[in-house]
Amino acid sequence: MRAEKVLDKMSKNKRDWDMRHFISVAEEFGVNHRSSGTSHYVFTHKMLSENGSIHITIPKHKDIHPSHVTRFIRFAEQVKADKSRTIH
Repeated sequence: MRAEKVLDKMSKNKRDWDMRHFISVAEEFGVNHRSSGTSHYVFTHKMLSENGSIHITIPKHKDIHPSHVTRFIRFAEQVKADKSRTIH
């Protein structure tokens, strides 16, 4: 599923998402992600780090809380906005 479509569905229903959806959106948007033996995934994007928003952390839990979905959507929207600014 394309990242835009996933984000749209996430914004309409913030429940029942698992980490593979977050990772697929991140990869399509060029966002780095890591999880080295911890209980969380960390998503970073170098364009955002220049603006002060360095990363977002999401727990690996099976049921990801809707507040984390909301934060991820905002983060992805920032990445999209920064990418469109640098392209134009």
